[in-house]
Amino acid sequence: MNEKFLYWSSVMLGLAALVFLVTDIALFSGNRSLQTKISDRQTEIGRGTGLSQVNQALVQLLADASVKNNDAEIRTLLADQGITVKPTAVAKAADDKDATLKDSKKK
Repeated sequence: MNEKFLYWSSVMLGLAALVFLVTDIALFSGNRSLQTKISDRQTEIGRGTGLSQVNQALVQLLADASVKNNDAEIRTLLADQGITVKPTAVAKAADDKDATLKDSKKK
């Protein structure tokens, strides 16, 4: 009787080990796919930061051009996107940039 008990106990423990192994493999595979998705999202966030800087520079250049050229179409385009152009602030920023460029060329 003792030998039957040991035999069936060993069989049950072996089956439990196999179930745990299959569960572990399934969880590992699921985690790997989640890690891949997260990595892809992080890459997109990284790209978005660079694009944000380009976008900001583009908006600034458009605002400068609209003030310098008194272009109402560009101001309307920016206003449609929720960007308010203040002629005095933009003109001052453009003057500061021009002064900085002239100073750097002198050196």
